Amino acid sequence: MPSQRSAKDLLAYIADAGNLPTFVRALEAAGLTSVLQGSGSLTVLAPTEEAFAQLAAGELEALLADRERLVGILGFHVIPRLLRSLDLRRTNGAIAATLSGPTLVLRMREGRLTVDRAKVVQADIATANGVLHLIDAVIVPRPADAVAVVASA
Repeated sequence: MPSQRSAKDLLAYIADAGNLPTFVRALEAAGLTSVLQGSGSLTVLAPTEEAFAQLAAGELEALLADRERLVGILGFHVIPRLLRSLDLRRTNGAIAATLSGPTLVLRMREGRLTVDRAKVVQADIATANGVLHLIDAVIVPRPADAVAVVASA
């Protein structure tokens, strides 16, 4: 069941929730906080703390130190339109362009929403300017997608 809409914007909700400190730290390091404060409707796929813990040893620190790569990866977690799980159930998924440019495949599998190789562990957290879905993995663009991100930068 979708949650009630928060009066907070995406960034305020994520920061105040207290359970996504690594995601907040990464957004700040990438300089993307203003994107989540803007008007419009966004869908944010926020990796949980457990998702960040799955990265290889040293990978998170390397990402935080490489702003260009971090922007590309975090932009891959933001879709500049609203995608709620109920809508995705009705259409059996969607292919959506991300803020970084490459597309993500969102689909329903065995009654659960998945995003590329990640599973949505909590869906439809409604905020003043979009919807937040918590995911169990950091989605890293495949090599072909990474080329598209660099080419569009």
